[in-house]
Amino acid sequence: MTGAGRSTGAALREPPPELAALCRRVLRGARPERLLKVADDVLVQLATDGCTGTPRVYKILHADAVVSADARLDAFLREYQVLHGLSHPGVVAVHAFGVADDHLYIAMEYLPGGALAHMISGGRPLPADRALTLVRGIAEALAVVHARGVLHRDLKPGNVMLRTDGTPVLIDFGLARPLHAPTGSAGAVVQGTPAYMSPEQGHARAADARSDLYSLGLVCHELLTGRRLFDDADPWVVLHRQRHAPRPVLPDPLAHLQPLLDALLAVDPDARIGSARALIARLDAFL
Repeated sequence: MTGAGRSTGAALREPPPELAALCRRVLRGARPERLLKVADDVLVQLATDGCTGTPRVYKILHADAVVSADARLDAFLREYQVLHGLSHPGVVAVHAFGVADDHLYIAMEYLPGGALAHMISGGRPLPADRALTLVRGIAEALAVVHARGVLHRDLKPGNVMLRTDGTPVLIDFGLARPLHAPTGSAGAVVQGTPAYMSPEQGHARAADARSDLYSLGLVCHELLTGRRLFDDADPWVVLHRQRHAPRPVLPDPLAHLQPLLDALLAVDPDARIGSARALIARLDAFL
């Protein structure tokens, strides 16, 4: 199983000297502010554009990745190809793509509201109307991405950022795939985050837009209840529970939302809400 890489979690105020030197060489003319993330294959650096004074987030492919060079390059190019020319307030904007000092980078907009994961890290549920408003905003972004023929495949609170007005923005399309990719083979590698992965994705089977909606259902449950639905140290246990565990029952004050959650978290994709647009219509009945 592979994932999105190791993250530092909080921003690193003082990056290791070798990473700081790499960022300075790659950015050239942009002033490094702070290192936001270190993963197996990428650095994410906040920097200020030297000409405009505008903050930008630079995702830099570095040389010490543990996966193959081809896989790194494919994921990086795929993310740029998905985002380039896609203009929607619910999807992170790309400003530049290039090579500097033999390192690929993508320059993206800075989203100062932080990650949705930070908002819910205390384990407290959000008010139902706020939770559903966030889910609706994410669904709007998914509708645009799916219309472009792309699956996100790693939808989770850590990959949803917030604007200063609190609206959600989808980021990190490194695991994205075409909507109608071939069915996975028996030896296929499972990629993604098990706690937010659909049963079909977790078993390397063919997935469509309903797989992203299942992931959004898991996010919705977490926003409403303050807890992750399927959580275990062993990722294979989590994947088994996604497919075989009973579906969650919401507490009494949220019982009116039970049919909605059931329609997102059905194990059988044919029993789920069929599209992001259909989900939006369902949500509008509650907002």
